[in-house]
Amino acid sequence: MSRLWMCFLFLWGVGAGLLAQNDLTLNRERDRVEIPFEYINNFIVVNVTFNNLLPLKFIFDTGAENTILTQREISDLFAVNYQRRITLYGADLNTEMYAYLAVGVDLNIGGMVRARRQTILVMEEDYFEFEKVAGFKVHGILGADFLRRFVVHIDYRKRQLILQDPSTFTGPPNNEYHAVPTEFNRYKPYVYLPAQVRPDSDPYPLKLLMDTGA
Repeated sequence: MSRLWMCFLFLWGVGAGLLAQNDLTLNRERDRVEIPFEYINNFIVVNVTFNNLLPLKFIFDTGAENTILTQREISDLFAVNYQRRITLYGADLNTEMYAYLAVGVDLNIGGMVRARRQTILVMEEDYFEFEKVAGFKVHGILGADFLRRFVVHIDYRKRQLILQDPSTFTGPPNNEYHAVPTEFNRYKPYVYLPAQVRPDSDPYPLKLLMDTGA
């Protein structure tokens, strides 16, 4: 399945609240952690330990609403509890795919963030075929639901995801960052930017999804 299909998966009958995650904590009682990542073919790839035992590779994707495990044989191995089967639709709104709502899953992200008793989506088949599309082995998507508890800084130069407790965040230095109007919808970040067709035309406001998985 191409990335174009991945961008336009629609969840049928699954609300954002149902997959909302609550038990997310930073390791070592810190208010800020740095998670190393690999930058492969324009994808941010992080190490994830599944159920405190199995090391996996996940794509960090701010454009995906939910965390997804693409290979069901992994969750079957751990006898994960599937709450129910749900239907997903591709970009054409006709092609049906299926996933399971898996509950009680423990994830450890980069050895720095503990996500206990999570509800994730497990694909019935490996529809995405990441290895063919991205060119490397990957087991799932770390979605925007994982981010909502933290202030997130992506440092591409140092290859780090920096997560900070909002209660301790005092804001970046004014000379290092530029503020952009942003909206969060179902955990996903959208920015508003002016665009012009010609230099003499009036600017037109665009709403753009900040998608690290595109």
